Amino acid sequence: MPGKVQEYKFDVESADVDMDDIDGRNIEMEILGSNAWLPSSIWAIGEDITRDRKLLVHIPDWPTDQFWSTDRSKGEPRRFLRRIEIHDHRQ
Repeated sequence: MPGKVQEYKFDVESADVDMDDIDGRNIEMEILGSNAWLPSSIWAIGEDITRDRKLLVHIPDWPTDQFWSTDRSKGEPRRFLRRIEIHDHRQ
């Protein structure tokens, strides 16, 4: 039975992130709660200092055996999510 849709916003404005400066292949996400959390999908959309938005992570079917939790008996608190390639179509 599917759960509800939840949206979380992370304010990183003080970091002055520019999409052109994002490198690496993964985005690190961490949960702070000890309750087991099992998302059905994960999408991460980044918005940079110019208000340009890009899809960074797209996992439409999260594995059903990979729970998130700070309680290691329930899951892992931190995951490295593979970042999709960012292509600038404006050029």
